[in-house]
Amino acid sequence: MTDFPLVISIANRKGGTGKTTTAVNLAAEMAALSIRTLLIDIDTQNHASLGLGLAQADFNAPTAHSVLRSGDATIESAIRETPWRNLAFVPPDPLFDDRDALDDFGMLDRALRQVGIARRFDLIIVDTPSSLGIALMNGLACADGLLVPIVPHSLALDGSLQLMRFIFRMALLKASGLAHTAILPMMFDDRTALHTEILDQARATHGADKILRGIRTDLHLIEAFGAGKPSRNHAPRSRGTGDYHALAKYLRDNWLPPNIQDRTIATTDDSKYTERLKQICRKNINDANR
Repeated sequence: MTDFPLVISIANRKGGTGKTTTAVNLAAEMAALSIRTLLIDIDTQNHASLGLGLAQADFNAPTAHSVLRSGDATIESAIRETPWRNLAFVPPDPLFDDRDALDDFGMLDRALRQVGIARRFDLIIVDTPSSLGIALMNGLACADGLLVPIVPHSLALDGSLQLMRFIFRMALLKASGLAHTAILPMMFDDRTALHTEILDQARATHGADKILRGIRTDLHLIEAFGAGKPSRNHAPRSRGTGDYHALAKYLRDNWLPPNIQDRTIATTDDSKYTERLKQICRKNINDANR
């Protein structure tokens, strides 16, 4: 029996919550942990390509949206290599229109459960659009795990509840449903009373175990995106890099299958880079608790 990659979709119906920042930096950190990672962008804004510093693909080349247009298209034909080891990318089609797609929520899921994909990757991360349509529905229907980035303000909880209700309806398309769901606080400062209050409400609403430590405000993340690099390559000592590294290790240890955990821990935990990031993470945590 083939072990297929874990598929994590990053979604929120509200824009500006850091979906693509998270997709790019989480994928880069997972790849650095020796997890063979495929990042798929199904958002026509094409921002993940910018975050990775990749040029716009030939308009005639296959894209992630090719699968949504035709049941015969494959993801494998659209995979592009990146400058970073263990990280590959599938770009979107900026000209995609829902009217071009087949009325089938399972197209992307079937494309990702192919033996060729399983042989090449341990993890697939899907950056979804915020607008409701066939692309978002496919991005949710293919997911084994869901990350919902939220910015802690008064409307965040309402948006996350709307998405969760929608997710539960979409889960009916998968016999097993979602194995993992979590809310990822973005751009938060635990010294700000409003942020702390909203995250407390989120814990009460969704359950404390569903709220991750999150990603703190860090201008280095914006600078890295503008430079076309993951934060770990642009500003390795920044707290944003430390936060995404901690997120990657949490997901590896709690969401990925044991065989991948064992292999990647053996190959990465003794590295000087990982030890340095551990020190940075500890320092960032101590600074935040002061």
